[in-house]
Amino acid sequence: MSFKRLYKAKSFTGGSSGIAEYRADKVVHVGHSYGSIITNLFLPRYGFLSAGVILTGFLIDNQFANLKVEIADLSYAPEHNPALFANRTSGYLAFGSITALQADSFKKDALDPNVLSLWNDGIQSSLGVGEVLTLGTGVGDLVEDFTGPLQIFVGENDFAFCAGQCAGTFNMTQLHGIYPNVKDLDVYLQPDTGHVAQLSLNATAGYKVIFNFLKKNGI
Repeated sequence: MSFKRLYKAKSFTGGSSGIAEYRADKVVHVGHSYGSIITNLFLPRYGFLSAGVILTGFLIDNQFANLKVEIADLSYAPEHNPALFANRTSGYLAFGSITALQADSFKKDALDPNVLSLWNDGIQSSLGVGEVLTLGTGVGDLVEDFTGPLQIFVGENDFAFCAGQCAGTFNMTQLHGIYPNVKDLDVYLQPDTGHVAQLSLNATAGYKVIFNFLKKNGI
């Protein structure tokens, strides 16, 4: 099977998907939090597949090594919320309280309490023990083969990666050393925003920043 054929959508859907024959001219890889860690790990090996990369809820800085997982007050997911997590095994955790979820994920100034309640009660996802144990995997590794544009987009007050204050925690010279061949390296701190920038009140402004970055680079 050719490489091109392997990555066609119907290779994974058995041909039943309506997008099976869709062919993208360019692919931008976007991650958030642990998804950004996985995307960053992907780049040294398969960076040639990406026209551009957006890493949100992520930053290589002098605070990440001090990440305090206990802020999440992690608990056994099925006991915490049986309605959401009844089918999870003992390997899955969840935020122990709505207070822990808020402290880890949001800045008060950009928080809609209704969104917080909805997420806590109805749409939050569980957290695998393996995810917690591998949080630092690949972070800071040399990425030589990716040559497209890369934007690191993080809330100014991200607790997970910056202990609540990202300004002054990262070094652009260090980042250029990690990503030496990128076309355009940008770090953007979304003002008054915590870890989950996508659900904050100023999310629209954040998305404009991301899309303007891609547009500037011809994507």
